[in-house]
Amino acid sequence: MLTIIEEPVIIVPGNCYGGGTGFEGHEFFEAPSIRKHDDTYYFVYSSIQMHELCYATSVNPTKDFTYRGVIVSNCDENITSHKPARMHTYVPGNNHGGMAEVLGQWYIFYHRHTNGTNFSRQGCAEPIEIGEDGSIKQVEMTSCGLNGAPLVGKGEYFAYIACNLFSKTLKNDHLLHHAGWIDGKYARITQDGRDGDEETGYIANMQDSTIAGFKYFECKGVKRISLKTRGYGNG
Repeated sequence: MLTIIEEPVIIVPGNCYGGGTGFEGHEFFEAPSIRKHDDTYYFVYSSIQMHELCYATSVNPTKDFTYRGVIVSNCDENITSHKPARMHTYVPGNNHGGMAEVLGQWYIFYHRHTNGTNFSRQGCAEPIEIGEDGSIKQVEMTSCGLNGAPLVGKGEYFAYIACNLFSKTLKNDHLLHHAGWIDGKYARITQDGRDGDEETGYIANMQDSTIAGFKYFECKGVKRISLKTRGYGNG
């Protein structure tokens, strides 16, 4: 164990100190971690936007960090491959996680909220690529995790691997979205039983205009799919 004989130092600004630093709008909020890749230190943290994990880099672990961008957002904000950048395709919530190298591949590990509560969270992972200039392009949320490739388009998959879950009629406002989700008005991933029970997660509150998205599957040669559902109602 090493003991560092110096006082704590501030290496990136919080929201009260962001002006003129290059971190504006993405200042530090919580959940920091540092990883080293080659000669560069990567400081990964949850920003004041809460739903995103950002990163800053430096050649020194205690100073001179420069804001570089967003690695992942747990509502896919900024992703424009299939939607407007500001459109949320999952309920936004605070995000914790960090980078790790597994068998030569770097991943970003993060979490999102489930069960209609701030205190129930699902761990997720996406592969990331570190460019020659040290940059990391923001990755989209997928259902693939550590699979390393699209999921095989046969067999049975559980609904809780849905990477997108949102309503077309939902106002794209953080607080309205979050409040409605907790109140049970909108679709969410949940489970039966209590914490600790080995229960399979499923999607509840599906309704008109709800979209559940699963990415990605290799479906070459697949000619049909089936869905297992249950429902309750009157009339």
